[in-house]
Amino acid sequence: MRSSSLKTALRGPNFFVFCSFLCGIIGMAYLGLHSSGMPIHDEAGHYLISRDGWHDHHLIFNTWGRTLNTLIYLVPAQFGLGGARLFSLLMAVAIALLTYATAQELSLKYAFLVPFFLWFQPWFADLSYMCITEVPFSLAMIAGVYLHLTKRSTVAATVIGLLPLIRHEGVALAGLYFLFLINRRRWMSAVMCFVPLGLYNVAYFVFEKAWPFLMFFDSKPTEFYGSGTWYHFFIRLFHPRTVGIPMMCLTFFSLGPIRRNSKLLMVVLWYGSYFALHTVIYRFGLFASGGAKFFLLPMAPLFALATVCGITFIGDRVENIKTAMCAHGRITALLSRNAVMVALCAGCALFAVLTVRPYALNKEGVALQHAAQWLQRRSVPMDKIISTHVYFYLFYPKKVPAKILRVQPPLETMRPGTYVIWDSHYANRRGLDSERLLRDPTTWSPVASFENGTAVVYHKIR
Repeated sequence: MRSSSLKTALRGPNFFVFCSFLCGIIGMAYLGLHSSGMPIHDEAGHYLISRDGWHDHHLIFNTWGRTLNTLIYLVPAQFGLGGARLFSLLMAVAIALLTYATAQELSLKYAFLVPFFLWFQPWFADLSYMCITEVPFSLAMIAGVYLHLTKRSTVAATVIGLLPLIRHEGVALAGLYFLFLINRRRWMSAVMCFVPLGLYNVAYFVFEKAWPFLMFFDSKPTEFYGSGTWYHFFIRLFHPRTVGIPMMCLTFFSLGPIRRNSKLLMVVLWYGSYFALHTVIYRFGLFASGGAKFFLLPMAPLFALATVCGITFIGDRVENIKTAMCAHGRITALLSRNAVMVALCAGCALFAVLTVRPYALNKEGVALQHAAQWLQRRSVPMDKIISTHVYFYLFYPKKVPAKILRVQPPLETMRPGTYVIWDSHYANRRGLDSERLLRDPTTWSPVASFENGTAVVYHKIR
């Protein structure tokens, strides 16, 4: 079951593939529409930078926002967070299509199951509709794989060369593919791995008068996020809202089939290098990683491919056992390849349905939303409000500064009439110290508090 082009994969999907896409898209749309909150504040930050980057080019070059990621969401973000999430869902569809086409290029026996095991992979359904860097990064990674398998190494190198402009660790993947192409003596293709990054650095210098590549020489910009163990990410793959226990168990049965498929082994090494990279980064506390499990979301296509290999292995063994039992005249009515595979698919789907839920706005979000509404009712001008929380910029709405994560100016330099929104998450870390605000009530007056002090509005009197 082999396809030489993506066009073939798109033109003739069977009924099961169609149903997998239909259920996956409907499910993801439901989650996106009913998620008033988000699991990580990164989504709000990336959305705001793209939204306001339309009016401020400095935001486009914000290194935390990642320039290409900001540009990808620049237009969708003008239609609100819902518009950005819809665009992420469309990219998720593209990821699933490319993963299916890749499975056919790899000649997987049950390639038609691959979209099913991607859409019903808990973290793919849980996160791929969000406005986060991992979604376009996932798309670029699987696109690079597919282009390489179809012998378009120059285009593959260009796409992989875009990875560092979406997430900074992409520079290591671009370097890895560069070395691979050098080893194959594909000189022109190898050069393309770093052309996008080179052009970006030149553009950044022209507009910002600095070199962004210097950030890679500051491996520990903060100690806040700490470090972890070598097995930190591995054990998190079993989490109900990542790959999950059922698919991880099926993945273990794929080890034999993977060894016998040289192309698939290369794909495993490609994604494995990404896993190893994050493991090393967090083990030594580098680049403010934090060890969040959603950083590994771009590996979802690999686990879909591996799960299909695992279920194929099990199905073949069941068939062998059935044949052996039939030879001895034993009853095997309940033992069949199809029955076992259907049961395994149903179990994985049920696991995903039971574990993935929409995200409600948490206590922190509710507090910032109420603070924004309190200021709106009093028609406080935006230039008199200072906040360090992305939720406030989302709910007010207020344009974000070019340096969205910066430490705020000293409290004593702020003008009378200024309103400071203190929050329990970021304020103390970014210069809005609660002790200093409370020290002199004749200067800073707490005028409103929300959700038991999770967010407090202070007004500078003099």
